[in-house]
Amino acid sequence: MRAWAIPAFTRSRRISRSNFAFCGELQNAEFERGLIIERTREGMKAARERGVRPGPPPKLSPKQIAHALKLLEKGDRRDDIADILNVSRTTLYRALV
Repeated sequence: MRAWAIPAFTRSRRISRSNFAFCGELQNAEFERGLIIERTREGMKAARERGVRPGPPPKLSPKQIAHALKLLEKGDRRDDIADILNVSRTTLYRALV
């Protein structure tokens, strides 16, 4: 049966029911998303309290950074220092900031 052949009252009732169900699903999804965010924040806070640093481990140790600073003071080029430390120039810049 075509949509135009169905009486308007029946059509609108079906649409309102489907809209109501859809809105309910959206509210449920939004609620679940809120729970996920809350749990993630709590987990990150607990990890920070334990001393865990999020993200990948640093490429350069404090000893390597000190060595890089000495080489810079000596007058070496940053590209050469990055090659010596086996890191990219960008990584070196980030470590020195």
